[in-house]
Amino acid sequence: MVKANIWSTRLRKLELVAVIVLLLFLPLVLLKPSITGFVSSDAQRQQINMTLDESKLIQMHTKSGQSASLNYLAISGEIIGDGDVAVYLRNSAGDKLMVYGNVGKPNRPNLITGLAVAANPANAEFDDEMILSTGNKLAWPGDLGFNTGGGSFGRTCLETCFLDAVSWTGNSWDIVAYVEPGTQLKITELSYTLST
Repeated sequence: MVKANIWSTRLRKLELVAVIVLLLFLPLVLLKPSITGFVSSDAQRQQINMTLDESKLIQMHTKSGQSASLNYLAISGEIIGDGDVAVYLRNSAGDKLMVYGNVGKPNRPNLITGLAVAANPANAEFDDEMILSTGNKLAWPGDLGFNTGGGSFGRTCLETCFLDAVSWTGNSWDIVAYVEPGTQLKITELSYTLST
């Protein structure tokens, strides 16, 4: 009889703990919150002051001209107006990844943002300044998705938080910025890591 009461008490405590854990984690599953991560690294931060009121191609290259692997790229800035903005990084092979966008797709929302750079002991970090120059005006591609609004954003790297060293090695890359007419994109900072 005493053993049955002990087991009954332990079972009730275990059930209570299970219910508490379930109640704590159930909102995470049902609400699907965004996940933001930050892994410390020696990312270089370069202040720039570039305002775009139309879609543009921006050439970006290392100041030294030395070939390096671009491991991570993020931008900070502000959107003024209610239009769509999407910023992509493009390599010499034509591969294009989204750096920032105030647009989303109903079937694929942006859930992960932040800085995540893998350590590669075989490659040494490389300090070099990026030189930016605006190039050709680009045609507005039309509706990019549902607009999630304007305002400020900081060190955002939607698909460029971790770049493949083989695909993103060189000394120049393009930033493709689509800005809906009537909207302005101010880019205030580039954050990036390079390795040799």
